Amino acid sequence: MKTLTFDFDNIGGIQHVYAIPAEVFQAITVNYATLRRAISMLSTTDVVKIPVFADESFSFQEPHARDEHGDYWQPSISGVIPAASFANADLIDTLERGEWVVVHIDQNSVQRVSGDEETPLIFQSTADTGTMYADRNGCSFTFTGKLGHPSYIIDHNME
Repeated sequence: MKTLTFDFDNIGGIQHVYAIPAEVFQAITVNYATLRRAISMLSTTDVVKIPVFADESFSFQEPHARDEHGDYWQPSISGVIPAASFANADLIDTLERGEWVVVHIDQNSVQRVSGDEETPLIFQSTADTGTMYADRNGCSFTFTGKLGHPSYIIDHNME
């Protein structure tokens, strides 16, 4: 009999997000001795690190579905970049116009990679000032795509 394991010290949310330009991402590699995956890239120069709020503003979801072409997964990594600024405008424009492989690390320190060299994710954003004083003012975003495999858990140090 096979049994799932449960970690009862489970914490929700994301602690880090890294957007890797599809053109510098090389591959997801597998160590067949340990069955652990890692990523390889040509360079880390153009990787975009998106700081994460320590609240409920960042999340990862990945629904699985099946159609006439087979199984597919739709990862969605969402968050907020606070306050419109000149400092972030060019980088947000770069994110909006690019294709990305996204490494995200959850609050349990599990690292996943969403997207790959053949099916990168896109960055969709919405600028919003809010309507009330207490509302968020900034850019909410989602990296999303449709993949033929789920996001892989990886063993990789992004720093």
